[in-house]
Amino acid sequence: KIEGYDICAVTQLFTEPYMVQFLLQNTLGAWWLDLYPDSPLREEWVYYKDQVQHDFSSWPESPAELKILDPCCGSGHFLVGAFHMLLDMRRELGEETEDAIRGIVRDNLHGLELDPRCIQIATFSIALEAWKAGFSPMESYLPVPNLACTGIPIRAEKEEWLRLAGGDGLLEGVLEQYYDLFKNADTLGSLIRMDSKQTLIDRATLTKKFEQVLRREREAGDPVAETFGETGHGVLKAAGLLAGRYDYVMTNVPYLSGGKQGEILKSFIQEHHSLGKNEIATAFLERCLSFCRPGGKISIVLPQNWLFLVSYKQFREHLLKNERWDLLARLGPGAFETISGEVVKAILLNISHTKPPAGHLLCGLDVSEERDAAAKARSLLDAEIICVGQAGQLENPDAIIQFRDTQNVSLLEKIAYCHQGTSTGDNPQFIRHFYEFREVQQPWELLEGVPEEITLYSGKISVVNWEGVSNFPRSAVRGWNAFDRRGISVGQMRNLPATLYMGYRFPNTTPVIRPLNKKYLPALWAFCSALNFATELRKINPKLSVDNGYISKIPFDLPHWQKVAAEQ
Repeated sequence: KIEGYDICAVTQLFTEPYMVQFLLQNTLGAWWLDLYPDSPLREEWVYYKDQVQHDFSSWPESPAELKILDPCCGSGHFLVGAFHMLLDMRRELGEETEDAIRGIVRDNLHGLELDPRCIQIATFSIALEAWKAGFSPMESYLPVPNLACTGIPIRAEKEEWLRLAGGDGLLEGVLEQYYDLFKNADTLGSLIRMDSKQTLIDRATLTKKFEQVLRREREAGDPVAETFGETGHGVLKAAGLLAGRYDYVMTNVPYLSGGKQGEILKSFIQEHHSLGKNEIATAFLERCLSFCRPGGKISIVLPQNWLFLVSYKQFREHLLKNERWDLLARLGPGAFETISGEVVKAILLNISHTKPPAGHLLCGLDVSEERDAAAKARSLLDAEIICVGQAGQLENPDAIIQFRDTQNVSLLEKIAYCHQGTSTGDNPQFIRHFYEFREVQQPWELLEGVPEEITLYSGKISVVNWEGVSNFPRSAVRGWNAFDRRGISVGQMRNLPATLYMGYRFPNTTPVIRPLNKKYLPALWAFCSALNFATELRKINPKLSVDNGYISKIPFDLPHWQKVAAEQ
């Protein structure tokens, strides 16, 4: 326990062990096996997938030269996983255990974290693993891990802060730059960017100059040096790691949608990560890529929604055109032992920071149907790998990521249009059940609601005050082109139940699929009333509630379903 925190519980909270192993073994492990194909470590890395295409031409050829970063290291789960893999590699090369451990901690591993308590836990975790692996603290000191807290804001006034330079003009210029960067550090953390102008001075030289000045000012009794000196040390260390470029970046990013972000964070992300601004997780994906050297790789745990939502279309297109996607695993709900239900639907993603070559294949697997973390971990061992052309993903509707060949596939939009229904703005005021009236008359009209199951007629129990809705300022009246025509009503939740649509008013919770030609209606009903419909739609959008815009993007084989309809 450190400061009341149970180390094991905190570690488990951030990233499940199987996620760490899967991502590390298919990047760090793949690099090692690229160098040493006959390494006996291959048998230990049970999640390694040899079908994945890799390019390590820009990586070093020795573990001693490898630079690894976790920019959201939490309690150090990824760092500990990498520590053990690197130790095995160095031992295989004949390096003594203590020398190998010292080199890993000093040269290989780097970590950043917003929360100073997590930095303490991560530091202890690395030290504990080093001792367990054979490093003797009684005989020599373990190097201080390269971990820094990026969440230390500068609370001093600017004039007080600059006094820490002790009159050194060069040091004062650097501290002034850092003041502007770190004044909101407790909000921005590892999103803080250091450009080339802020790294002209060697980090070791800068730290040495600062320590000399600080010592002198403290001896002179300067209260500023005493009060803000430690903050200065922390900022310098964090700045050095933020300015670095790494061969490999690995992390589980924070999740926070744009609507829940504070003004400082929201405006920063909009300015620096405009394509991924809808979620802090996608902003961090871009930030991780910026930490990489050309040809470097990232391994990252993310929520899945950006793979298919229309609002991320430009973001997907940018990444597909400019970054090489190596391996993607869909985990779905229940991937975390400590998070239940549908709260987080995660993916595991390995990307190389380089443009994809022509014909590059993105490999993927899907274990989202497994119920819990343990089942998903087992399924990842032997789940079917599907490899599709990365460039071909740009040809999918809205560049949605799909593990299937969409070439020469006809979509539902070729024969039907999916309409969004009306939002009344106040259902209790405008909607009733038809049996509350002796006779349904104006201004009331029949309303076809959500079907409860897949059946010919369902959801036909409501009426709506259409005149009232049409004049209500908070309503959104839609669906005009479907009225007085026949089609299919579809529920947006659970198994997406379908029923026949009769041409009346319908709510926004019940999209209506209207065939462009009425002769297609039997085939359309045969498809929507089959299990294939929900399966195909969930492949495009696995969200619990599916918007109407995605329905028309389902692959649809008209001759096949016409044949099925004729048989039925």
